[in-house]
Amino acid sequence: MAVETPDFCAVKIGTLHLGAIRVEDYQPPTWPSHDRSQQIHLDLTVDDLDTAEHESVRLGATREHHQPSPERSRVLRDPAGHPFCLRAWRWNRR
Repeated sequence: MAVETPDFCAVKIGTLHLGAIRVEDYQPPTWPSHDRSQQIHLDLTVDDLDTAEHESVRLGATREHHQPSPERSRVLRDPAGHPFCLRAWRWNRR
């Protein structure tokens, strides 16, 4: 289920509800610097990092230059500039 207006959007998947509101004069967070804080950060678990990254970029995300652990996760930004991470469902911990 999804709800969308010019100033609000929300999705519901099972028992998870995620909503966002428009903020006037919005400035995207800086990362990895903390000059402007992250208002929210999502870690999304995926089966295949390369496929999920490609699909995210196709849908409007941009890839961050700084990738702390690209074999386990990928850092991207949504179209408004919020960073989020795609994380591999399984990885070899050493």
